[in-house]
Amino acid sequence: MWRSIDSCKGAGSESCTVGGLGMYLLQNYAAWQGKLEKYFFSRPNHPVLIYVDEAELSNIYSDQANAVESLRSAILEYLDPARDNVPFEQVEKLVKRWKLGDRVQAPPVLPLLAMTVLAASRMEKSQDRGAGNYYDPLAELLLKDGYTDAFVTKLREKSSLLLVDFWELLHNWIESRGGTVGLSTIRTLPSRKRIGYALSQAMVKGSDRRILFQFFSDLDLSNRQIPHPQVLLDKLQKWDSPTRRFSSFFRKFLNSHSDQELLAEVVHQLAESWDGEQIATSVESRSTGCTAHLSINPYEEEIAWAIEISEDDPAQSLRMGNFILDLFKLLDPEWRLAQIPESYTVTSIMKGMALAVGKRGVVFRASPILFLRDDPVTGGLLTVEDPMSGEAYVLCCEQHLLRKIERFFGSYFHNRVEVLEIPSLKRQMGSAILVSIAGFKSEDELSRFRRAFNLGAQRSLSISKRPKMRGGLRLSTNLVSDLYLTGAEPDIVGIPVQDRESFSIEISGKPSTVSITSGVLRLREFGLQAGYHTVSVKGHFFEFKTSNREITDFGDKKSDSYRPNEADRLIRYAPVYLRETIEPEVLYASADETLFLIAGGNIRNVGRKSDPRFLSSALNGKYNPTFETWVAPDVVWIAQRDGHNWRIWRPRSNASEVFHVDSSVDLAYEWHAANRVKHPNRWTMVLGEGSSRVS
Repeated sequence: MWRSIDSCKGAGSESCTVGGLGMYLLQNYAAWQGKLEKYFFSRPNHPVLIYVDEAELSNIYSDQANAVESLRSAILEYLDPARDNVPFEQVEKLVKRWKLGDRVQAPPVLPLLAMTVLAASRMEKSQDRGAGNYYDPLAELLLKDGYTDAFVTKLREKSSLLLVDFWELLHNWIESRGGTVGLSTIRTLPSRKRIGYALSQAMVKGSDRRILFQFFSDLDLSNRQIPHPQVLLDKLQKWDSPTRRFSSFFRKFLNSHSDQELLAEVVHQLAESWDGEQIATSVESRSTGCTAHLSINPYEEEIAWAIEISEDDPAQSLRMGNFILDLFKLLDPEWRLAQIPESYTVTSIMKGMALAVGKRGVVFRASPILFLRDDPVTGGLLTVEDPMSGEAYVLCCEQHLLRKIERFFGSYFHNRVEVLEIPSLKRQMGSAILVSIAGFKSEDELSRFRRAFNLGAQRSLSISKRPKMRGGLRLSTNLVSDLYLTGAEPDIVGIPVQDRESFSIEISGKPSTVSITSGVLRLREFGLQAGYHTVSVKGHFFEFKTSNREITDFGDKKSDSYRPNEADRLIRYAPVYLRETIEPEVLYASADETLFLIAGGNIRNVGRKSDPRFLSSALNGKYNPTFETWVAPDVVWIAQRDGHNWRIWRPRSNASEVFHVDSSVDLAYEWHAANRVKHPNRWTMVLGEGSSRVS
């Protein structure tokens, strides 16, 4: 790795040796070079787009509030605007020394090139995307206290070709690695040769890339010849619609005649590099099923679920707690609407919901503030997964957060913020209110707002019923799902490395170097928080969600095997997950349809019912509403965690046993009576990675 000066213990000089050469990087520059290399070049055989804006820098740099300032300081370690006749000539000297080495690491130009892409991303503020609109923001980024026309002239006339050399050097390095660090998308055009490189990287954000992957899938490009770049772009323009939710920045390029040739080249390169994978992290990726949005319509005075599913999906209803709601098709064939029962309030929904559409589960993410905007399809306000600066939104939050929002905007509050009153929906809103925001001035302001209110990316995620396979690697635990409990995240098995061999992975955009044994990577050892996670291992990409409270339906098991097998027969059973702080109430239906209520450690017979199901709810006021999980009617026992112990109930005998387990175990499973064929006198409970038998 590149090492900074301060990392050379006892060196006693301004440099340290890397790879046997007299190669050194100054402190900040070394840190940024390493961060950027890990962030962008850790997915083999995937297209590399070095997209950088304020929000992306915040993901890369640990001190999110000062990411741009830190990058600027790093570059200024090799730039003296007052003395350098040719800006960046000191970086050129670094490159010359790098060329004398083994060239395994990226050339030492990443911080500088990232800054040029950041400048290109700021060109969206002007309709003029010519060179003049590029060098001014670049100069402003490099010299925040003010820049002169002379410095801009130096950038344009003396450094622009140097930057071209750096881009071509990086492209050649990526190509020389044979796909191990990704596939280059660095392109330019003869008419825009100098600024075209940075512009090509700024065109497509990560969210836009995911929509493009859906476009490639709809065209079946994995099985068909890729059209000529301009033909492919024409098809993209016909495929596009307002519901695709491309970023406003991407749409400017898509609708600009002067930029279409360059955009066509970039999209074509992404198509050539696409391996058929769809990254299911946004509303546009429907490969996992469907997505739930909250719709508030102040004009029709209704609150509803807006469900986005594929056009040919047969689902006709949505299950929400104890309610089955009819789905009504809208004019857009991929949308359904289901009005939310009046017994639910927006406040309770904001705490998170587990829904079921047909045979699939859908999770609506909990968040203290929801972003909404006008939606022409539903006719109301619809939750947004990826808010951007410069666009107006309506925020949905509880009343007590209004004062904190006012403090955030300060003196600009009354000019940019308006509280909306909807008297007819007041009861169903609960304590939630709607606040109209005229727009965030910059991505930096939006990032600061999200940090101030602890807002993550607002995504919904469908739950699948089968293990995820990627090139021989498998997500594997005692359950088959995209939804896991914190502390019980999946293992990735079958990784082709030797024991204790170090290799790179990336978890939710953060690179790490790890070593494992037996080819098994245990994600539970990374201390992941509840939320959405992505993992990149050896060029293969997995995504899943963790939760610390949802109860949901999980997949296949065998009585003598604790890892899922794709050929397993589906056995329905119910997982029970309860933290020590939650007092549960469990409604259980036995084989003869007798209902038992378990509350406070006591079991009570509450009658009979012809619709056997398992219900679990934390009714202490913290988490609502009730979540339902179907279960076969011949389950014979229920397990509940009690501190470091599992308490096991046998409803028919009204007795319980205590079984001690490790405190890190968070899951217990019920097995239905079909397993008696193999073990007529034994019942098996799977606990984490181990197992225990209850006779």
